[in-house]
Amino acid sequence: MRPVFCLVVEENPVVGFDLADALDANWYNVAGPFKTGKRACEWLSQTPLSPTASVLRSSVSFRLEASPS
Repeated sequence: MRPVFCLVVEENPVVGFDLADALDANWYNVAGPFKTGKRACEWLSQTPLSPTASVLRSSVSFRLEASPS
């Protein structure tokens, strides 16, 4: 079974780090927290990893473009 890889985007650093720590403590692979969707997209464009789950605050919006295969 493939491990779940979560991408955390949260503008409040305290909430973001608490969420990332909670996910990590429960054996999830975590990227972030990122403060903005733009930062998350920049990170995603530089890594071969693909998140299987995303945790976004409702006020954070961005579009993830599918990478060419």
